[in-house]
Amino acid sequence: MKNYCFELSLRYKTSRRIAPSSEEIITNPASAKKFVSRLFSREVVEHHEEFYLIALSRSNTPIGYTKLSVGGTSASIVDIRIAMQYLILSNASGFIIAHNHPSCNLKPSNEDIHITKKLSEAAKMFDITLYDHFIITRFDVFSFCENGLL
Repeated sequence: MKNYCFELSLRYKTSRRIAPSSEEIITNPASAKKFVSRLFSREVVEHHEEFYLIALSRSNTPIGYTKLSVGGTSASIVDIRIAMQYLILSNASGFIIAHNHPSCNLKPSNEDIHITKKLSEAAKMFDITLYDHFIITRFDVFSFCENGLL
């Protein structure tokens, strides 16, 4: 019987939907909201939950983003290990997370608060900072940072 060990790699793929310029720096919740809101199409925001992670360089320039989860109408499961893997392999210094609420309710659920804390604590072990968590709806955007939840 042979034992196999698989080599892991990170693949970078360009996106036509979002092409940040090298000068685009996220300096405050408003600039982060602008970047994050481009990730979600109107059809998705109103239909099912999606959860994104945006990796940032030391200068807060977006390195890239990944969709961590696609869920149903009321939940989306995020695997902390996958999020950390993405951040470490992309050599991120910080990150932002965002997900949508198809219900248009901007109030964070207990699960939203819990996953934010778990991701933040896990990232701290690698000196990576969670800057904000956004909840996107059809009508507005909620910032954990602006509302004192981060």
